[in-house]
Amino acid sequence: MSPRHVPGFGPPPAPVPIPRPFVSVFDPTDSSKHNTLLRLYEFMANGWSMTRACQQPGMAPYTSVSGWVLQPEQAVDYAQAKQARMVYWAEQINDIADDSANDFMEDDEGNFHPNPESVSRAKIRIDARKWLLSKLCRNVYGDVASVELSGPGGGPLKTEAVYQPTTADIAAAAKIALDGHTGPEDAAP
Repeated sequence: MSPRHVPGFGPPPAPVPIPRPFVSVFDPTDSSKHNTLLRLYEFMANGWSMTRACQQPGMAPYTSVSGWVLQPEQAVDYAQAKQARMVYWAEQINDIADDSANDFMEDDEGNFHPNPESVSRAKIRIDARKWLLSKLCRNVYGDVASVELSGPGGGPLKTEAVYQPTTADIAAAAKIALDGHTGPEDAAP
C-alpha cells in the first residue's frame, strides 16, 4: 500500500511508469507529421511546453499538433513525453535551487551584495514547477491531506447523545407540523 493512500477512499494510486528515453531521429529535410511529432516529443522530454515547441522553426502550428497528439496511435508516445517532461521539471527544481551564480552582485568598489531579484526569480521558477507537478501528477508530487480521528490515547472515538427527545417533545413537534402553530403566541385570542 502506498504511504499516500488513505484506506477507505478508493484503491491506491497506480505507480507512475518511468518514461522511456527519447532518441532523436528528427530529419530536418522531412516535414512530415511523424517527424514533427517526434520532434515535439523530444522538446517535451527536455521540459518544453507544446506551445513553446510549436513556435520553433520548422514545427507545425499548435492547432495542428494539439489535434495530432489526441489521435489513438499517439496516446502512448504523448503520455510518455508528458511523463518525461514532469521528471525533467522535478530534477530542475534541485538544479535551480543549487545554482547560486547570480545570487550576489559586485559593486564598483568590488564589494558583493545580495541580488534579491535573482533569488526571487529562482523562487518563482521553483514554485511554478512544484505547482505544475502537484496538479499534473498529483499521486507522486501532490500534497497529502489526511485526517485521523481518534479518542484519548489513540483509542476509538466516544460518542454520546447530547439531546434525547422525550415522547412529549415528539408529540409537540407532530402537533406543530399538523396544526401549523408554533406556540401559545400563535393562538387566536
